[in-house]
Amino acid sequence: MAIAPDQDELCNAPRPPIELGPTAYVRNGYRAILRIMAAKKWQETESCECYLTQIRWQEVVERSGEFVVSDDTRRPFDVSELRLLADALLAKRDQACAE
Repeated sequence: MAIAPDQDELCNAPRPPIELGPTAYVRNGYRAILRIMAAKKWQETESCECYLTQIRWQEVVERSGEFVVSDDTRRPFDVSELRLLADALLAKRDQACAE
């Protein structure tokens, strides 16, 4: 008999499709941007709903210009900084939703 996964496990950012970017680095940047967008949506709504699966990749690509730090098409984002920001925002969400 399978054990049902916790709600937290169900709300994970999906892997971006390969077609989204030429390198894993770019795709990881898009994934971090998706996480930031979902956290900001939570801040706006204060709902503990999982927005990670509701935001389309096209929306992420359209908003990605806000996060570009380089003209290098293979490394346009600072993925480390994006991940740190996403982690911090989602930690606040997790803490608020746990209460």
